[in-house]
Amino acid sequence: MITDARGVILCVNHAFTRVTGYASEEAIGRTPRMLKSGRQSQAFYKNMWAYLLKTGSWQGEIWNRRKSGEIYPEWLMVDAIKDEKGSVTHYLAVFMDITEKEQLKKELILAGKIQAELLPLDFEERTATVRTIYQPYRYVSGDLYDYKWKKERTILFGYLMDVMGHGLATALQTSALRVLFHQIMSKDDSLTDKLFYINNEALRFFTDDTLAAAICFEFDFEKHTLTYASAGINYFISSAEHLIKIEGTFLGVMEDVCFEQHVLHFNAGDCFYFMTDGLFDALPQSFRGTDSFERTVKDLCTYAANKGCKDDASAICLKVNDNHVVRRSG
Repeated sequence: MITDARGVILCVNHAFTRVTGYASEEAIGRTPRMLKSGRQSQAFYKNMWAYLLKTGSWQGEIWNRRKSGEIYPEWLMVDAIKDEKGSVTHYLAVFMDITEKEQLKKELILAGKIQAELLPLDFEERTATVRTIYQPYRYVSGDLYDYKWKKERTILFGYLMDVMGHGLATALQTSALRVLFHQIMSKDDSLTDKLFYINNEALRFFTDDTLAAAICFEFDFEKHTLTYASAGINYFISSAEHLIKIEGTFLGVMEDVCFEQHVLHFNAGDCFYFMTDGLFDALPQSFRGTDSFERTVKDLCTYAANKGCKDDASAICLKVNDNHVVRRSG
């Protein structure tokens, strides 16, 4: 759309007609106010024109109305055309109908909400306190975690997972892995056997350029042992041992991969922080937590929400309680 310096429409192209429903003869001689939807305030247009007059260009999202009465979103770019003396002679406006983009955004937000509601609640019990962190980078997340009590609540099995990528495809792969983990959560197999099964099954829905990282753990509160196995998440923080590094092959890369499990003894008061790459990479190199479990969790939440974090950021934080502590929340 081209207008004169007063904003009177001089020319529109076929795309204008296709998007707005107005033929050129219906638009020429009128002003762009014919498209106003009423969604934006007078202050919005005042600020837009002030910026345009000051800089010579403006762009942003705006809601307009088609001839049919339908309100739709568009991305609008306006440039002032000036003569050799610097006076504005015309305005050139180019816009794109972003209705489909806005609908996809709504669906992504809904998918992200569903993902978050599938996650387990934090809890505080006689044996342990669990706090979790879940910060998607863009609406939906490639991160997932879950845990489940076994054997009369003496053993807590859990996992933390990170599927490479973002968007709906990654969310679907995350959901598929969630199903696989649920299939093995109640089984008495070793952690290595569980990861072996999940890896081979995951190959069916992973492409050559996608993979997943995971870590599995079991806290045995009778034996006071933590058993853990890595499938690509190769570190976690322990208040007693500091940074613990382990090796493990990613899920969904090749068949019949062998995994290793390790055992660590713990005492009352020990804290453990399992996290995905998005959060771990956002931490200062020297970060090992504080003496306060809740303060460390709060610090991790801050780093996860920081704008410098360029990936999904998730964590499972567990504190081993004294036996006399009995309280449940969530």
